[in-house]
Amino acid sequence: MSSIIPEAEKIFESENCPELDLDGCQGKTFLRVLLHLAMHDYLDLVSGALQLLLRHFSQRQEVLQAFKQVQLLVSQSDVENYTQIRTDLDKLRLMVEKSELWVYVGGKGPKGESSHPEPTLGTSKSGDAPSIAASEWSIDLDSSSRDAPYEKNFQQIIQLLRRLTDLCEQKDKDGKAVKHQKHEQRLLKNLGAHQAVLDLLAVPHDEKDPNMQDVMSHAHYFLQAFVRNNPQNQAILHVSIDRFLVPGVNEAVTATAIFKDNMQLCLCVTDTIIQHYVRCIESDGLHVEYLVFLQTVVKSEGQYLRKCQDIVMQEVYRDKMPLPLAPGRDSSHCHPPRLHT
Repeated sequence: MSSIIPEAEKIFESENCPELDLDGCQGKTFLRVLLHLAMHDYLDLVSGALQLLLRHFSQRQEVLQAFKQVQLLVSQSDVENYTQIRTDLDKLRLMVEKSELWVYVGGKGPKGESSHPEPTLGTSKSGDAPSIAASEWSIDLDSSSRDAPYEKNFQQIIQLLRRLTDLCEQKDKDGKAVKHQKHEQRLLKNLGAHQAVLDLLAVPHDEKDPNMQDVMSHAHYFLQAFVRNNPQNQAILHVSIDRFLVPGVNEAVTATAIFKDNMQLCLCVTDTIIQHYVRCIESDGLHVEYLVFLQTVVKSEGQYLRKCQDIVMQEVYRDKMPLPLAPGRDSSHCHPPRLHT
């Protein structure tokens, strides 16, 4: 220890930081010890040595990954946005966690309904002080009727999603997006906003409930704004692309936003994804949103992608997808259109 401490102090005292060599062998002694321990017959010792060995070689990648998530808050508005996002995400995660108390499933009331209702979020069962995350957030559990008090829960979560969406886009007086704010998009990514919204989309609910339809629409609006003109965020959300491979217009629009003008992702599109949207056209009809998705993946950044064209045409011909015709026209000789190359 007498030799290690002075070596460690040099890191902070010298302007030109020297390489830290505590064993005189550039760390090789440490590796020899771990390899020696891994050769023993004691299972716990071998397991611990191997875990430490893997940890030793993965630390650099972990540090680099952590640095990628570092974002400097250089202005007061950045600090305010950071605080607001963290507060909103805490509220959103709490709402998702307690969704069984306020979401209708299959036309029935929330699972949390009982003769002894739980206390509102933000107050513990014992009557202690409210929790930090929910001190200003409560869920109305009076689900005996679908009146305004109960719908307050939906209004709160919609307002939250609108705030998150507004951070991604700068709008003009008419409410149209004129600029995409990548700094805020990155901040939302680093705080895990996209994952919180994906968890919200996975909440079981009654598909015919108009309140939940509104909530889900706003959740998709956020994800679309989150990835728009942002390749990094598109790549992150592309990992969860399977979540959007369900029939629905909102899902199709969000999937389109993920691939929009991103050639790298378009070239990675699979037969399964194309096949899903061709099936959707067959079952749900020729919704524009489905066709726009197919158009998006065959042309990216101004270039037609032959690979994607071939996949689309293969699925179209395989399923003999019908095309829209003017009234009175015979469809017996109708064939899928030829895509430009």
